[in-house]
Amino acid sequence: NKKKPIILKAPDMTDLEVPVIIRGKKIIVRCWEDQIEAYDQGDEAAQWLSDFLTIPGLRLVRMAPLARRLVDKKYVMRGTRTGFSDGFPILLASNASLEDLNAKIKTSNVPMDRFRPNIVVKGAQAWAEDTWKHIIIHSETYLVAKPCSRCKIPTIDQTTGKPAGTNTKSKTDDDLGGGPAPGAEPIATLQKFRTGKHLNFDKAEWKDEVFFWAESGSSSSSSYFSPSHLWFTWPRTCCCR
Repeated sequence: NKKKPIILKAPDMTDLEVPVIIRGKKIIVRCWEDQIEAYDQGDEAAQWLSDFLTIPGLRLVRMAPLARRLVDKKYVMRGTRTGFSDGFPILLASNASLEDLNAKIKTSNVPMDRFRPNIVVKGAQAWAEDTWKHIIIHSETYLVAKPCSRCKIPTIDQTTGKPAGTNTKSKTDDDLGGGPAPGAEPIATLQKFRTGKHLNFDKAEWKDEVFFWAESGSSSSSSYFSPSHLWFTWPRTCCCR
């Protein structure tokens, strides 16, 4: 419901109810190379975020209802849209694959929230998602578009914001502050068996990237959904529920 207020919550902060603003003057925000129309959600929300993150000048924005940000047509049907996500509307991950990764790490268990998926699949074999071509939610089919290469984010504790392999959080400890610290998990272990080279990907630029797992987009022009029943089709076709 776009008219229902959102609630901002964080440790040691008073909850803030933020009314949804989708009228008034639009602003242009940048997400990677895309310029997107949005509505600023007000000074109170901006100050709350700046106070908590100790970064001055932050603003909370909402994508304008008629704004269109298109997914790379090399991977999905032309016209597939996304919001302020990294590049695709859906990120798919497998519980069994995470269990296998943690068994290889041995020294610690990495939680699923490090990978920030929209959909987590249970009941499949580890890394079976490597072969999936589609997911089907009710009658809507979603293309498993491409493997997801991972940056520094999976090494960052999603509760504390502290990156693995460092003793303190600094202003350079963000997604643009270079790669993960040497030996930081889970990237260090993924580099041993989940690089583009290990997976025999053809793209030269993927050779040294690490992958866990898939980015997805709709096979129709709509990309927004609320999943309840889920099926998969592969090579790159099984049907599980």
